[in-house]
Amino acid sequence: MGEYRMNDYKISLIEDLKWIDDNFDYSNNYSAELMNLAEKVLNMNNVYKVVTNNCFGGFSISDEACQWIKERDINKDFEYCEDGNISKYYMCRHHPLLVECIETLGEDANGDCAKLVIEEIYGNLYIINSYDGLESIETPYSEKFWNDASKY
Repeated sequence: MGEYRMNDYKISLIEDLKWIDDNFDYSNNYSAELMNLAEKVLNMNNVYKVVTNNCFGGFSISDEACQWIKERDINKDFEYCEDGNISKYYMCRHHPLLVECIETLGEDANGDCAKLVIEEIYGNLYIINSYDGLESIETPYSEKFWNDASKY
């Protein structure tokens, strides 16, 4: 099985929403509207799996993973090289076939200098940030630490 990791901040938000749901009086229209807005913002019902690289080096899949995907890519969704093989380095990271490949092959799906993991995100928007090949996902709901220029 592939490795999963989830942002603790998102788990905390879900717990907060559940607390709101359990403790707010829904006879008050404002409380119901607040809960509906929070669910829309977090898109809690839409969880997506995205493959990232969890070590320095860079994203790539193994030859075995390339072959596994090629045998199942009936719609030709993946980028193919001139030699007829799929690209090991450039692909849609949330493609269900790639996710299934990582889940099925586990560590055997890792390319050179890669440790692939599957992260779950809420909502459909994301950016993959990379520092020397170590990747992280940022969503519109990611926790950010902002500097306050009005201080001092």
